[in-house]
Amino acid sequence: MPNAELFLFYLYGAGSPLSIFVQNLCLAALFIFCIVKLAAKKIPVNRQLIFFFIFIVTQLVSVFFSADTHAALKGVRDWWALAAGFMAGYGLSPYCVEKLPKFRAFLAIGSLFAAAMAVVEFLFGTNFHKQRLFSKRPIGSDPSTGFFSHHLTFAGFMGIILLFLLAGIIYGERKKILVAGASAAMLCLLLSQSRGYLLVMILCLPVLLYGSSKRHILKALASAAAILIVVFIVSPRHVKERAFNLFSMKNGSFAERVYLFRSGMEMAAVKPVFGWGPGCYTANSKEFRDKYNDRVVYPHKVGFNTECHTHNSYLMVLVESGIVGLAGYLAFIAVLLLSIIKSGSPSKWGFLAICCYFLLGGLFEYNLGDAEVAGLFAFFAGLARSAERSGADKG
Repeated sequence: MPNAELFLFYLYGAGSPLSIFVQNLCLAALFIFCIVKLAAKKIPVNRQLIFFFIFIVTQLVSVFFSADTHAALKGVRDWWALAAGFMAGYGLSPYCVEKLPKFRAFLAIGSLFAAAMAVVEFLFGTNFHKQRLFSKRPIGSDPSTGFFSHHLTFAGFMGIILLFLLAGIIYGERKKILVAGASAAMLCLLLSQSRGYLLVMILCLPVLLYGSSKRHILKALASAAAILIVVFIVSPRHVKERAFNLFSMKNGSFAERVYLFRSGMEMAAVKPVFGWGPGCYTANSKEFRDKYNDRVVYPHKVGFNTECHTHNSYLMVLVESGIVGLAGYLAFIAVLLLSIIKSGSPSKWGFLAICCYFLLGGLFEYNLGDAEVAGLFAFFAGLARSAERSGADKG
């Protein structure tokens, strides 16, 4: 079992930036290992784990108050990635946590391959899930998605990896492979053209560098701003257009988020305590969205592109599981953040930055329902506790 756990830990680092299948396989196996250890009382049960279970229980409670119990039960199943990720990281053995430097190196190598595919997509307008390799689209016309199905998933995933690699460089050893991997992850984030996640990354840099010095924080922010300016100057027209209309109501993507939020709040007000039930947003949101449909204008379409979520993690939890579910989620997050802050390790700034990236990203994107991103965030949330428990959390 120890060798199998270590192998899957390494495989997760090597394959998760490149394969959703590998990611799910590793999380599932590590999840099972954790359950076995908990049953054998080989790892302690702490507040983070208790509050995480409380959050999951709130989702189950909302099922019983849903008008469509069957759909709500299927909705609870969608929390699998978050649960598997947290338990997989939480249950890691000390000999796995001691291999964090090698795990970082595997993530760096995976990022290099992902960046290569992102560059091909950016230059040739290729979506590997729908098109052939050379589709002859204008350069930069489509956001790069790497090996993922959506550019926001790609941005959320690679941003978390970037922060983890930067933490290793700042507070650990400055190995060339980590620098190369961090550069590749940053390139992936830029090529994803995710404006929201790019802004969130800048906000997370002070958190990451808080354990360093104010001078480093100022240098990092100045460098980030300079990189964005240079990238903007050399970017093709399509990318410039995306940047210019970020907060414009004439931008269909921004307008959609505004009216999804408004309609979502109206929907939550109808069933405020226990919500409509997990996974029940899609079937019940149409009547709330329809009155705003003509206010969302895209270049080739009028109306919402998104029907299955509100583009906001907190609002989605409120709509589907009510105030009870949102309170459960926020309580878990609060306990998680406090436990990391109280940690005496310098690596806590990396874990805190990852949490901030995911939590801030949830303001504009339903990343709790984005299985790849939610699973990776939860894995690092659990890993933070494993590292503290084992005492093998340097760098």
